[in-house]
Amino acid sequence: MYNPIIHNGSNKFGNNRWKSNSIKIHRDVFLYSDLEYDNWLLVECNPKVITFCEQPFEIILPYKSQIRKSIPDMWILYDNGDEEIVEVKYASDLEKPKVIEQIEIQQQWCKNKNLKHRVSTDVNIRNSKTLLSNYKFIIKMLKNHRKVNSNFQTQLYNDLVVNSHIKLSEYSVYNEFSSKDILNTIAFLLFHGDILADLSDNHFGLNMEVSLNNGKRL
Repeated sequence: MYNPIIHNGSNKFGNNRWKSNSIKIHRDVFLYSDLEYDNWLLVECNPKVITFCEQPFEIILPYKSQIRKSIPDMWILYDNGDEEIVEVKYASDLEKPKVIEQIEIQQQWCKNKNLKHRVSTDVNIRNSKTLLSNYKFIIKMLKNHRKVNSNFQTQLYNDLVVNSHIKLSEYSVYNEFSSKDILNTIAFLLFHGDILADLSDNHFGLNMEVSLNNGKRL
């Protein structure tokens, strides 16, 4: 729906400039700080997100008797049809006048458009370093190998219907498939929301316990 506004790399904003290929939207994405990159990981790996756009558009709005401009960090479309505008900020910066102005401009614009607005800070984005680490690993795996082992996928589904939860290291069919096939398939299914695992507290690997996502068929 939107195309990102890609800034000149010489512009002085953001701590670091990131470029990464998105599996979800099939193009390169551009992030302008480490925190924006971490936020992107959460969006990219959220199966409820249908699509998104970083730096999607410029808002021009009267603010305290002057015309002001602001570019939100991200627009997100969810599978229930909800749209959301997200501004990514460090919690320690929220009291700065320029940041307050930027957020208020965006909030007013979203109110006029009947859109949701959310400020996402390092406090919630980096709530689980393990989760972010797992998402980085999953994305790396899927970029290198996106195919799944259909035989393992079918076996896993059938067994999850019966057992509800399975720890991969104790799985009875473990020796029938290579660890590469198992982990690639698990990464694919987690990314697409077909199965669940506690990625916030446990590192991605054969020690994970997985379950079906509310009985959704794989």
